Amino acid sequence: MKITDVPIITRLAESIPRSPCPSYRPDDTLDRNRNNISQFVVLGMFPAWRATGPSVAPPGGPGYELTLKLFRDFKPYRLETYRFHDAFSGAVKTGSEDVYGAVYGSAAPPLVVLSNTSRERRSGVSWRVDASRLGFGSPARVSLRDTRTNETRTVPLAALSDGSLQTELEGWTYAILEVTAAN
Repeated sequence: MKITDVPIITRLAESIPRSPCPSYRPDDTLDRNRNNISQFVVLGMFPAWRATGPSVAPPGGPGYELTLKLFRDFKPYRLETYRFHDAFSGAVKTGSEDVYGAVYGSAAPPLVVLSNTSRERRSGVSWRVDASRLGFGSPARVSLRDTRTNETRTVPLAALSDGSLQTELEGWTYAILEVTAAN
């Protein structure tokens, strides 16, 4: 499934109780779950998994581990305190048709999430953020910390919206960037 195939009702309704579960079918489990998670992460959806009986696959395996990684990546943040702007809100725009972005704003630190929803690696992808969605004033400079690498770079606030920022993402992966006002 492609992100553009996600039903509109998913974005309009309370989607958390109806979030898709990771697939535990034996065929292409890893690829299917990587694809799904790459889309869920910019739609504010987190996969649900719960054992409901002996016919349900036990926890474990690559799909389960990917789901746990997603939860671990967002664990440091109290997402209920953020205002979420999904991939279709216009808060983030990218220079690749397969790379989408979302913003968790109005809490500290604001987060920009970029996700490659394609199987193929994407490099040199330009991206822009509507800084007003971050929920903090207009500092002259901001620091961006990539939680994957822990690398931090400081850029003028204008760089968030001028298209000069670039990233690279492996297939079906996402990046979480913490944005803070810099001194």
